Amino acid sequence: MINNLSFYKKISHYLSPYKGKITIICFFSIITAGLNLLPIQVIGTFVDIIDRTPQKNTSFFWIKIIGNNPISYIATYALIYIVASLFSQWYNYQVNALGYKVCQNLRSDAFKWALNNSKNGSVNLKDGDIVARIVGDTDSVRHAIIAPLNGLLVNILELVWALLLLYTWSPLISLVTFSIVPVLYLLNRWSYTNIKRLSRERQNSLGYLTDVVSDVLRNKKANYSYSSEISRFEGYNQKATQTHLFLTRFFSQYWPAVRAINATGVALSIWASYILYLGGKMAPEDIMITFMYCQRVYGPIMDFTRYNTLISTADAALGRVLELEPIKKQ
Repeated sequence: MINNLSFYKKISHYLSPYKGKITIICFFSIITAGLNLLPIQVIGTFVDIIDRTPQKNTSFFWIKIIGNNPISYIATYALIYIVASLFSQWYNYQVNALGYKVCQNLRSDAFKWALNNSKNGSVNLKDGDIVARIVGDTDSVRHAIIAPLNGLLVNILELVWALLLLYTWSPLISLVTFSIVPVLYLLNRWSYTNIKRLSRERQNSLGYLTDVVSDVLRNKKANYSYSSEISRFEGYNQKATQTHLFLTRFFSQYWPAVRAINATGVALSIWASYILYLGGKMAPEDIMITFMYCQRVYGPIMDFTRYNTLISTADAALGRVLELEPIKKQ
């Protein structure tokens, strides 16, 4: 998470003009997170009413608002999802619009730098590499802006809300559920550096490939050695393939580890629920509700790992773009 914040600090120059919009987005993310968790409470109360044994404070709360009619809970469940969908539609559009606008400004500044410095001959980078940075790398930065704002804020709030509600449901199960979070944090922090390094190597190799192709096409009427150009292209092509394979191999080991840790957390939570059931402190249907809460906890945690991967890749891309010094006034 600390590394992720460093990414946004680097790009804060382009985010600062949109502070008002970001504040509104954050406000609606709180509402969206709350709406996403309400159906679990409604279902829990619905089960208690059918079983005629309301035992939880949340059940008594919803009974006071909705009553004892099961049909009312089905209608409430549907209504919450409709309202949540409307909020999500507006929310997603605003986040995407912000990402495209930031990308547009970053790309424009990078192009101005390339245009100004190409006149005085102070550019030390190959033309193809500059093209890759202005076009491809800026788009990677856009994805890292859109995806976290589109889901990270909601997931953080969902995680906090779910843990709090799970704690009111059962303090023991909430502690068991949270026990895997430090393990995943350490794993994500270790993976960030490796993914960023491998992504940087991959983007550099693609930049070299772009330069070879653009150089040949731009000078197609000039005299050059066919074999030497083929050799140069194949060398960069092989390096690009190797970096892709290294990154693929890393992910093939990383994601199974993340899923295994999450599965362990779910298994421990269900086991704790079963122990409480044997002790007479939990009804059989409560185990299902506990599982649903666990899904709301581990779902955002899985998304955190995806965002960590996305931002580490974008951080490498942003570093390449910032080497063009776009933030300096042209």
